[in-house]
Amino acid sequence: MIELIDLSSFESKSKCCGCRACESICPVGAISMHEDMEGFVYPHVNMQICIDCDLCEKVCPFINLETNQQSKYAEACYSKDAVIRNNASSGGVFELLARDIIADNGVVFGAAFDKQLTLKHMDVDNLLDLNKLCKSKYIQSDTNGTFAKVKEFLLEDKKVMFVGTPCQVSGLKNYLGKPFDHLLTVDFICHGVPSDKMFKSYKEAEEKIRGAKMVSFSFRVKDGKVKHINGYSYTMNKDGKLKEYKGMFFDNPFYFGFKKSLILRSSCYSCLYCTPERVSDITLADFWGIEDYLSHIDFNKGVSMVLVNSNKGQFAMNKLRESIDSYQFGIDVAIKCNHCLSSPTELPKNREKLMQDYQNMPFNEFAKRHIMSKKMMIYKLYYALPITIRKIVMKKFKGIGYV
Repeated sequence: MIELIDLSSFESKSKCCGCRACESICPVGAISMHEDMEGFVYPHVNMQICIDCDLCEKVCPFINLETNQQSKYAEACYSKDAVIRNNASSGGVFELLARDIIADNGVVFGAAFDKQLTLKHMDVDNLLDLNKLCKSKYIQSDTNGTFAKVKEFLLEDKKVMFVGTPCQVSGLKNYLGKPFDHLLTVDFICHGVPSDKMFKSYKEAEEKIRGAKMVSFSFRVKDGKVKHINGYSYTMNKDGKLKEYKGMFFDNPFYFGFKKSLILRSSCYSCLYCTPERVSDITLADFWGIEDYLSHIDFNKGVSMVLVNSNKGQFAMNKLRESIDSYQFGIDVAIKCNHCLSSPTELPKNREKLMQDYQNMPFNEFAKRHIMSKKMMIYKLYYALPITIRKIVMKKFKGIGYV
């Protein structure tokens, strides 16, 4: 049986990523997921009906971790189709992979907002709905029922592409118990996930300020008004009239808290999957710093980092060759450009106090104290500079911001 999680203990909670594999595999329904005060879910075992089969231990991605061999190289890629590239957080490789699966009568699983802006894993089998899965969402997605549905499609011999965090991919593979030739797994280089509860706290506070209902949110915006890849936008509905608001990560408390790694799940700070040996067939990420190697590329239009981790992943990428521009680099360049390929996100010293205040304070007061930037004007001036000047400034004053 899996170790019982003490919801009052950071150390205990650090041993669970909330993937729901244990809940999904339990043959008698003895495991249910309970939410802690931070909004993250953890397994609770009903000992009265548990049959000690130990299946929950066998599927746990923190107990059983199996990775592929380290990729020898990384690719910097982006779609040749400007619409697909613009519709993505980075270079549009996810959408191209997904389109290929759907064209072969397959199904794609990924994270999408529902009408209440709750992030859930859902399945898509058509191009019209595929847009829901595009772009990064910096919240832990709810995988309730997802693994069983993936297995159902696989047993029907449908092609399936599953996209998630490395721990979600690992949990799925452990749950399935055997390889499936028609399953393509895709993870991303992840520095951690905030909770849906924290996002909802931000959302409700914003709705109160605006006197309207938030009906959409995008963490990544590519347009002339937001001149950086870490811009965001959201839409408010007031009496049937829609109004869009845009900004940069540093002026949004939830986004800033995420970027500064202040509000992540406990297990993210000791993640076992921050390594170049990946659990999936293909790994996707932003290729941060690629302009240092490819000066002719406009990074703000989006450039994907792609690691091919298996023969199946190589086959899938080879099918895209005519649709992408691609440049190959050593894996050392990928590690240099993304620290979560080599080590987990560092635990903030004040996280315990921060989360205590989150539970005890109104959100706006909590945000002002802990997750609002204290250097707003510096950020505004910094991001008003051309990218070449920003890089010089960042090297001289390390830690001012993200390029």
